[in-house]
Amino acid sequence: QGTTFDMTLMDLEMPNVDGMEAVIQMRKDGYRGKIVALSGHAWDNLEEALASAGFDGYLVKPIAPDDLVKKIQFYCGGSEAFIFSKE
Repeated sequence: QGTTFDMTLMDLEMPNVDGMEAVIQMRKDGYRGKIVALSGHAWDNLEEALASAGFDGYLVKPIAPDDLVKKIQFYCGGSEAFIFSKE
């Protein structure tokens, strides 16, 4: 039995694999968790392209920590569950 995750952060540009293709395959393989795209670029129809590939949302880099926390809380239903430490 595989490990399950509440949410996956997927970069769109990675070595050896395209993030969109990876998510398409993950969905075909039955992954039902939330997937949020991370991208250094925003383009016309980005949201539509990501949704059709199986993403649930996206963040454009550079990502502000507060934006990341809000996205996690939105998709995972948390409130104060995520605390970042500067240690």
